[in-house]
Amino acid sequence: LFRFVFACVVLTAFLIAFAIAVSVLDKGEEAWSLKNYDDIIWPVVMQDPQPFDETRPPDKETMLKASLWELAMERKNISDVWNEEQKLVLPKNDVESVGAKLFGKEQDFGGLDRNNSDFYKFDNSKNTFLVEPVSGTDGFLPHTINACHEGDDVILKVGYVSPQNQFNNKMNSTFENKIEKYAKYRLKKNVNTGNFYVLSVS
Repeated sequence: LFRFVFACVVLTAFLIAFAIAVSVLDKGEEAWSLKNYDDIIWPVVMQDPQPFDETRPPDKETMLKASLWELAMERKNISDVWNEEQKLVLPKNDVESVGAKLFGKEQDFGGLDRNNSDFYKFDNSKNTFLVEPVSGTDGFLPHTINACHEGDDVILKVGYVSPQNQFNNKMNSTFENKIEKYAKYRLKKNVNTGNFYVLSVS
């Protein structure tokens, strides 16, 4: 009887320990997944877009700036993409390809090349965008609160973190406590690439 009771106690302790370990691993996996979603939507969140969906797409300027930012972040550490004025040189075709990756459809940013801004200018002779080296502190940062599946789509509850609220005066992160507002992002998987793109924001 003693051996039986002892064996039951040991087994129960093992099961409890196993359950705790699985729970910790699940939480770690969840946090890792949410961070991945942040990386996907970050260029879009930065633009603070108006609500959009398949029938009401975002305006072209929003899509252009998001695409420029995504490509600039991808190539910022490549030395030969900087010109003598220390601006990133991004070919228009590459920017439009990134736009397709972010928003799920082929993009044509023709016409917007005349809308020069503090962020970018367009070199018509070389068909390239010239992007100023900016820190990104002017745009919101995403903090995905939770994610759930709806069919093949992923629905995210996303907190918008204001740039001035990312750090305290000692430069310690205050990220989680400074969410200004929330939005719902719907991500759809591109059947050709297997990557998620932003289908709608509400």
